[in-house]
Amino acid sequence: MNTDASRPSAEDEARLVSLLRADVEGTIGPGHDGAIIEAAARRRRHAESHAQYVVDVVDDVQQYVHDAFVDTTWPACPHHPNHPLWFSDGWWRCERFEAPVARLGTLSRSNPE
Repeated sequence: MNTDASRPSAEDEARLVSLLRADVEGTIGPGHDGAIIEAAARRRRHAESHAQYVVDVVDDVQQYVHDAFVDTTWPACPHHPNHPLWFSDGWWRCERFEAPVARLGTLSRSNPE
């Protein structure tokens, strides 16, 4: 995997798609591969750094899930189910507690509190 300062590679894209697919399927189920793959491919064309690429793709997929009314609180916070977790620094986080909940790729309906 590339360092944060380098541009993402095709391998980075495939890994990110795999991790994000695991989070989506682990929480809301299958059927959203197209949105994940499209966001990853589109964002990689213009990415300046690996770290920003990951954030942008995760944000795009989360926005898709919200805008398409698949789940308007995706991914739901296990501590406060009426608001979503937000992604930063490789983690899904509860912003109210300012605490990490799950690493990218490990999110599930049963994440421990």
